[in-house]
Parts: sequence; structure tokens; C-alpha cells
Amino acid sequence: MNSLPRFGTTLTLLMLASGHAVAQDHQPMVLGQTNRALWIEVEDDFLGIEPYYSDFDGTGLWLDSGAVADSGADGAAAQVSRIDEDYIGGMLSSEMGSWGGLQEDCGANFYAHFTVERTGRLQAFADFGGSFSGEAGECHGGFMLKRNPDDGPHEIIFLWDTIGSSGDDPDRSYSMTTLLEPGPYFVYAEVQTNVRGIEINPDYGQLEFFGAIQLERLPDCGEPGAGSCNEPGPTPSCDDESCCNAVCEIDPFCCSNEWDGLCVDRTATACVPSNCMGDLNDDGVVNGADQGLLFAAWGPHSPTYIHPADFNQDMVVNGEDLGILMAAWGDC
Repeated sequence: MNSLPRFGTTLTLLMLASGHAVAQDHQPMVLGQTNRALWIEVEDDFLGIEPYYSDFDGTGLWLDSGAVADSGADGAAAQVSRIDEDYIGGMLSSEMGSWGGLQEDCGANFYAHFTVERTGRLQAFADFGGSFSGEAGECHGGFMLKRNPDDGPHEIIFLWDTIGSSGDDPDRSYSMTTLLEPGPYFVYAEVQTNVRGIEINPDYGQLEFFGAIQLERLPDCGEPGAGSCNEPGPTPSCDDESCCNAVCEIDPFCCSNEWDGLCVDRTATACVPSNCMGDLNDDGVVNGADQGLLFAAWGPHSPTYIHPADFNQDMVVNGEDLGILMAAWGDC
């Protein structure tokens, strides 16, 4: 999650807000470009076998398999995968045998670009298995997720892989649970078998992969499981619906990214009854004593601290805040 300090919202954001924020119905992942593919390439100088290729760039479920054989090699690849707004994953497999002296190759992959609009909880896992080729590095697979911003460095969330040679254990298992904050992401999975054999010593390799990522929606304002409005936390929103909506109306970050310390600070003014907003000394009445405290705080203040007299939270105590105090004059 983002650990850098952020600055308070300006009066412009306050003016743009109209009414209370509503429960967010964003899709966990908004998909961009996607693609899935298989390939099998065997060579035969005499038979001239055509390679096998298949690809699909849509969403939902896709399955395909193919096989190619000639006098010196045979290969097969298969894929069953699903790419939707809340789930990306599936099964990939490739296997190749070669005894004709040529380099033979087959594999399968999928990738997707997607955007997270509201922080969610990522569940991810991967399993690799199969039989490695007799030569090092000829069977390999990988599963990667990275944050892919337009400006700034890319951040690898995970990079899981398996690679080796005959005698190594091809089985690998990985899992992860973490939070994904809003932003653009790229996920990629691949298995590939690329082997070379000779007449008296054929070579064979096979690799399987099954893995997926899923983004779970986190509780919204007032929903069970949302954190306390009075304590900072790594997830967006909090458990008091009216207070949460009031804060997020001023600062949407609190309901899209995380309920950080600045969101907690905003509750001091955003979550009090409107007729008590001017009661700066908490004595149950808005009067000259509160007016004096407001004048003592007159002017701009630090964007990382919201002064209690800054009733509209525009980072400056001025005539607008005085007007709010005067409108609340009298007993709360």
C-alpha cells in the first residue's frame, strides 16, 4: 500500500461533491487488453510439417488443444482459462518429445491488462508440475503480476517460476494474500517446453501450470468488517456509514484507497452534527469563545493536519469557516 504522505483535498473537490457518497459498485478489476495463445513448432526437412498456432483475445472461458507429430518429434499443448472482471487464471500445459536432432518447441500463455479502481484483497496461487527435459533450462514456466503505472517505476507484486533439468523436482507451489491499491496492472502466465534429442538418445519434457488471481471486494461504508472510523487502517471506508460518507464526500481517497490518518483527522469536523460544528471548546454552545478560537487559528495550515476550526476542510481558516460558525450560533 502507499506509505507516502498525501496532501489534503482542496476546496475544488469540496465544491465538486454533491450529496453523500453512495456505496461503490465498481468491478474489482476493469479489464483492458487480453490475449491467450498456444503454439507447437516441430521441424522436419523432409515432411515439412506445418506448425500449430491458436490464440484468443476475448474475455470469459477459452479452451483449446493441439498436437503435431513428424518423423523426429511430437508435441502437444493445451489451455483452459478464464479471464473476467474478478478472476484471471487457468491451466496451461506443454509437452514435447524429440529424437531427430532438431530443436522442437511448444507452449501456452495468457496475459491481461486491468485496472483496480478501489483497493481490494488479492488472492493468488500457482502450481507447476511435470517432467523436466534431460537438458538444463529446456522446460520453464512463470506467473507474474506487476503494477504498471503510466508514470513512475513498475512494481512487481509477484514473480513465480520453475526451471530446471532432468533429476530436479519440477513441482513448485506458491500463494499470496495481499492488498492491491488502485492503479493499472499486468498479469502474465506461460509454460514452454523446448527440447533437442538425437537418434540414440531422445529427449522429452513436459510442464503443467495451474494458477489464478482473484480480487475480493472490501467492505464499504457501514458494512460489517469495515474498520473503525477513529483508527487508521490499510483498507478503504469505515464502520460508521454516515461518518464514512461525510468524510469520503470531502476526500474520496478514504473510500477508494485506504482509511489513513488524514481520514481519521477529517472525522473531527465532518462527523459532528451540523448545529454543533462551531463548538470548538465542546461546551455545548457556539458563542464568542469559539469565535475567538477560530480567529486564533486564522490562515492556512499544514495539509497533513486538519485544524478543528477549518470546518470546510479546505486547508485554510477564513471567512467561509466564520460563516459556518455564525450559522450555528447558540446552543447545540
